[in-house]
Amino acid sequence: MVFLRRLTSRWLTSPDWAIDTGVFRIPSRGLGKGERAEHVTRHGSNPHYGARNDRLFVTRKPETGDGKALVSVNLDGEAARTHATGEYVLLFEVSPDGRHLAFRENYNVYALPLPPGGKPVKLSTRVKSLPMVKASGDGGNFPGWSENGQKLNWTLGPTAFSVSVDELFRASDDDNGGYTPPTEGDSLSMRLRSDLPQGKVALTGARLVTMSSEDGGVIESGVVVIEGNRITAVGGENTNIPADARVVDVRGKTIIPGIIDAHAHGSAGVGFIPQQNWKAYATLAMGVTTVHDPSNDAREIFAAAEMQRTGQILAPRIFSTGDIVYGARSTHFADINSLDDARRHIRRLKAQGAGSIKNYNQPRREQRQMITTAAREEGMLVVSEGG
Repeated sequence: MVFLRRLTSRWLTSPDWAIDTGVFRIPSRGLGKGERAEHVTRHGSNPHYGARNDRLFVTRKPETGDGKALVSVNLDGEAARTHATGEYVLLFEVSPDGRHLAFRENYNVYALPLPPGGKPVKLSTRVKSLPMVKASGDGGNFPGWSENGQKLNWTLGPTAFSVSVDELFRASDDDNGGYTPPTEGDSLSMRLRSDLPQGKVALTGARLVTMSSEDGGVIESGVVVIEGNRITAVGGENTNIPADARVVDVRGKTIIPGIIDAHAHGSAGVGFIPQQNWKAYATLAMGVTTVHDPSNDAREIFAAAEMQRTGQILAPRIFSTGDIVYGARSTHFADINSLDDARRHIRRLKAQGAGSIKNYNQPRREQRQMITTAAREEGMLVVSEGG
C-alpha cells in the first residue's frame, strides 16, 4: 500500500489536481483501469507507517493551541491518537520499527523515543520527560530513517548525514547525552553545465534606453549585438554587425536594460519545482531579469535558482536569503542567544546556497549584532528589517 497527500495548488499548479484534498491510499502496484485512490482522511500531511501496518501517522493541527501534532489513525482515518505536539515543530518522522521519533524544530533535527499516545508529549528543543538528542549540528532538512529504524538520516545543502541509534542515545550526563553531531557526510552534489545560448544576434531599429546619462542615454533606431550570453555592442545605426549574426528587425519597439528586483517575493515550489511557474513568467514579462528574494523556503528557492541556471526552468536569475533568521515565535523561529547560535544559522543557510541573510524581527540589539557579526565572518550580506 502507498499513501499520498493531495494538496491545494498553492496558486502555482493547476487546481484540476487539487479538487479533492487530503490523504489517499493506492495499491503499491499502482492503479488499474477503473480503480481510484481511496480517501483516508482530509486532515493531515506526511502520511507514513511506523511498525504497524494497520495504523498511519500523519501531521495535523493540534486540537488546542498552535503548531503541529503527530497523530496516528487507522486506515479508515478513524480512532485518532495524538502522540506528540509542538508549537514550533516543522516536521515529524516515525521510525519504521516504531521505536523512535525524529522531528525538526529551530531548523535542526531532534530524536527521542516515540511517545505511545493517549497523553501527548509536548516537544521543544528541550524535553525533560524523555531522553532527547539534537542530532544535527548546524541544521538539517528531510529527516528520515533507514535500516528499519537503526539509522537516522538528514541533509544540509548537498551533504547527507547519517548516524546510528546507538550513537544517538549513548548514555552520558552531558546535555546532549554524550553525542556529538557529525561534521562530515556524503556529498550528493553534481556538476551540470550552465545553460548558455550559442551564436550571435543583432537587434536593429529599436529605440534604446541605455541609462548612460541622466536623460536616459536614449538612442533612436539603435543596434544591440549579442554574442552567446553577453551584449558586445550597443550603438546607433552605424554600429558594426558581425557577418555571421542573425539580424532581428525590432523597429517600433523600445529596449531597456533588464530590471533587477532587489526585494522580490514569490513561490518557487509546492514541495517540488513546477516546470512552468506563472509567477516567474510574469516577472520576466515585466522586464525583470534578476530577482533577490529576502525570505523564501531554502529547500525550494535555491533548487529553483540552480534549475534556472541550467536551463531546466524559465525564470529570472534568482538570488535569495533562503529562510529568514526570524526572531518572532513561530515555526520559522530562529533561536539566537549567543554568537555561536548565530553562526550555526548563518552556516546552515550558506551551505544551502544563500549569499545574503535576512535579519528579521530579532527583538534585541545584541541579537542583531550577533547575526551581522556571524554573517561578516562567512562573507555574507545582511538584509535587516524591523518588526
